[in-house]
Amino acid sequence: MKISEYEVFKFGENKLNVHLMLKGEFGFDDEVKYKIISLDFGEEKLVISDPKSMCLVSLNPMIVKVPDALGLDFTYEYFLDKVDKNKDSNVKSFLINQSIIKGIGNAYADEILFEANISPESILGAIPGDVLKKMYASIKNVLENAIKRIEEINPNIISGEERSFLKVHLKETENAINGEIIIIKKIAGKDTYFVGSQVLYE
Repeated sequence: MKISEYEVFKFGENKLNVHLMLKGEFGFDDEVKYKIISLDFGEEKLVISDPKSMCLVSLNPMIVKVPDALGLDFTYEYFLDKVDKNKDSNVKSFLINQSIIKGIGNAYADEILFEANISPESILGAIPGDVLKKMYASIKNVLENAIKRIEEINPNIISGEERSFLKVHLKETENAINGEIIIIKKIAGKDTYFVGSQVLYE
């Protein structure tokens, strides 16, 4: 199970990169709704669909040197360098910026900030060094735990839709795991879930 990486299909000299994002799915029914693309393998067709049209599909993409959030090249030194170059940015915007870190979506950014106890309204450059270190650790912890929990709950899932284990980005309840009322606010263009005790740095 991959939370933050692309699936790569190789066809001779060609490569097709697919990121299912929030609602994307693989299937074999060519009549499925919301079809993005189908790959013909003779008697079978692999279909990629997405009702939200957010799925990312690219043929022979240019190599972009942006580390994946769980990649070995996403080091603490790299993280601090990008923080230094984006001091005036909103912290939520920073986390979901795929040109800085690949693979952190909206829900998991909320979970990372909840674990690190940082308000999503914070300004990156105002966050103290020890808290930044905690945020970096939370990126790894939250995504690795998500992979583990999804494999435990539904080992055959490939669309990444299992989210019953999340702690704050919860749509079916008013309370986060710590009992606080969930605040929902549009931040960085996304519906953002957090609680009042998360520290605001500005």
